[in-house]
Amino acid sequence: LVKAYQAGGAVKLGSSSATGSITTKTLDLSANGGAFSVTFKVKGWTTVEGNITVTATGQAAQTVTYTQVMSGTFESKTVNFTGGTSSTAITFATTAKRAYLDDVVIATTGSVATPTITTTGTLAAVDTNYGTASTAPTSFTVSGANMTAPIVVTPPSGFEVSQTAGGASGYAATQSIGTSGTIASTTVYLRLAANSAVASYSGSVVCSSTGATSANVVITASSVSSKALTINAQNRTKLFGATLILGGSAFDATGLVLSETIGSVTLTASGGTGASDALGTYSITPSAATGGTFTAANYNISYQTGTLTVAAPTLAQWATGLSDPAATADPDADGVSNLMEYFMGLNPALADAVSPQFNSTGSELQLDYRRSKAITGISSTVEWTASLAGAATWSTSGVTDTLVSDQGTYEIRRSRVSFTSPETAKFLRLRVSQP
Repeated sequence: LVKAYQAGGAVKLGSSSATGSITTKTLDLSANGGAFSVTFKVKGWTTVEGNITVTATGQAAQTVTYTQVMSGTFESKTVNFTGGTSSTAITFATTAKRAYLDDVVIATTGSVATPTITTTGTLAAVDTNYGTASTAPTSFTVSGANMTAPIVVTPPSGFEVSQTAGGASGYAATQSIGTSGTIASTTVYLRLAANSAVASYSGSVVCSSTGATSANVVITASSVSSKALTINAQNRTKLFGATLILGGSAFDATGLVLSETIGSVTLTASGGTGASDALGTYSITPSAATGGTFTAANYNISYQTGTLTVAAPTLAQWATGLSDPAATADPDADGVSNLMEYFMGLNPALADAVSPQFNSTGSELQLDYRRSKAITGISSTVEWTASLAGAATWSTSGVTDTLVSDQGTYEIRRSRVSFTSPETAKFLRLRVSQP
């Protein structure tokens, strides 16, 4: 006896500050294959301060709850065991402070009450979108009688259960309800989990426990729909004369859930990636997202095009890396300044001078020159004068300029000016300058 006191016709276990217990003498409980029942009456102090545990030698303790207090009537309780031997002792104990016991009966005669699980209610559909748990769970109730172990609630794949609607108890793959004896009616909430793949889900929630026939609650077929996902090709810019490999990482994704990632996207340009592709804008179309941790089947993917802009390099950008990047410099010593090589689309690191070509038809003077298709911030003009003597006066009056041929990265142009009487000579020149 530990903190056990005679209290009239009953026994008081525990005190205002300590738990109490009482243990029977050794009993022969091996009859009926060791099945026996323990029946007793219980009530609490002025308030219920804990539960009662009933332990048989060599077996797990069973916990009994009660609600009556000292001023009320005793509650009758029964717990069942299946492992009795010829030398079994039974211990009754409080889990916190005081309780009263009376009329303890330990019996091996007759059959042991069968644990029974009871469910009520039906489960409605709980449709949702991938990445989001069902916002409105469905529910049913479960209870047990003559239980020797908790009721374990297990939903089919894709679902999760909780003992509170908002999941304060935590939605999980299973829930364990009660301990033993009589398990009060408990509401179980069910929803589709956020990480359930796009599919239709059905089946039954299984409520099971040791020695009891499982109770199944059928679930109305529920669906996880695909999540909207937008993949945008990033806008790109490249300088004329350079090539561009788009790769598969220049994209943005909006709508991924559960911290998922996309490994790569196929990016296809309508043009502009080649060195000689014209200045302007081209579309970049994304497709075929793959890799990473996401599964494409869980998403409704929308692909949005981006823009590739082919821009002309400035003279400063073009001259980057030259031993002398000044506009008037000639680092390749071919007699053509950087400014003129930039204008003509020549290589400033290679002696590749190209001179304008002059021609006279008798009635007009012609000048053919090379002009890069990728220049910016540069002005050019073809001028003429009738005399180089003294301070020559140059004019653009009457000069016409036309395209002769397109050579991909550059073009050949022709400027013409007519001879007029009484001119005896005429001179043309190409002027290239920075504003």
